[in-house]
Amino acid sequence: MFYITYSRKLWLKAQLKYWGVLCGLLAILFLDIKYGIGKINFTTQTIQILISSLFGFVFYPVFIGIKNRSGKIADKLLDDAYAARLGFEGERTIADWLKKILPQNSFRVLPNITLPGHKFDIDFIIIGPKGVIVLEVKNFTEQVKFLNDKYYLFFGGKWLLLSSDQDPRDEADRHSYYLKKYFERNAINNVKISRAVVFLKDTDALIKGKTGIYIANGFDSLKRFIEGVTEDSRYDASFCNRIENVLENKS
Repeated sequence: MFYITYSRKLWLKAQLKYWGVLCGLLAILFLDIKYGIGKINFTTQTIQILISSLFGFVFYPVFIGIKNRSGKIADKLLDDAYAARLGFEGERTIADWLKKILPQNSFRVLPNITLPGHKFDIDFIIIGPKGVIVLEVKNFTEQVKFLNDKYYLFFGGKWLLLSSDQDPRDEADRHSYYLKKYFERNAINNVKISRAVVFLKDTDALIKGKTGIYIANGFDSLKRFIEGVTEDSRYDASFCNRIENVLENKS
């Protein structure tokens, strides 16, 4: 025995309504034209209504398609805006932390530095007696895990292995590499660059094995990282000013 599912019934009912109304409109138009029901004004108005209705029926799928596509675009815009807000809030938090961690008048903190010829920006560059320190800030809603050279995201109740180009360690390495090259093009060689990826909470990232670069989980972890970077006598006030001027007067 053939069985029609409930969802199939709903679809058939919707189709029946669609074609029933369409046939009814066409029948009214045919009778009006053939037998002249009503006066001319009535006929003209009827034709206008029928044409508008037919236009709506014919182009309804197009409108639905546009709506669905625009909905996806809107979702993408909202997602991007939310990610941007998280990034901004994270950077603002780290800026407040650095004011508490770094000795006053000894370090310069440059946020959101974009190098010429590149689209990315470096979240924080710190210049001072410990050399140059690059910080990449991550403010995620999902938990991540570093397992030696692998990088995972906890999503949908399980750990997903992500590609290396999504790994913030790779991002910090790339930024530090291009920063060093930029210094060399401006006749500043052998710059000591320390780098770290910073998460806002100590529960944001799980660390297992050797991560290659420092992963700072929260305020205390970031403080330990900065305090652990050794000072270098070459980075006196004059040399730090030179580095800062090169970064602030990019051409």
